[in-house]
Amino acid sequence: MNYTVCQLNSNEASKKYKIKDLSEIKFDPKFIMKKVVELYLNFQVYDIFLDSVVKDKRSFLPEVFERTADLLENNNVLESHLVADFRTLLKKIYNM
Repeated sequence: MNYTVCQLNSNEASKKYKIKDLSEIKFDPKFIMKKVVELYLNFQVYDIFLDSVVKDKRSFLPEVFERTADLLENNNVLESHLVADFRTLLKKIYNM
């Protein structure tokens, strides 16, 4: 899941993927990101899951996760309370 977050929301991703009409290829990155973040929120009760998120050195980049939270909020992808929950989860992960 970390890899998916990075692929969709890193600074390089915005340069890498230039598609004029996403509906034409049936690709909805906002929907994908919403579902991935919902998975993080649902699995946050499992310490083993949180440990594995942090230990994923290849794809766990705090700045990308912060950017993800900003994008979710600025584009109204998730309800504001879920974005707040995601930000709280990020703080918990950073302190592990």
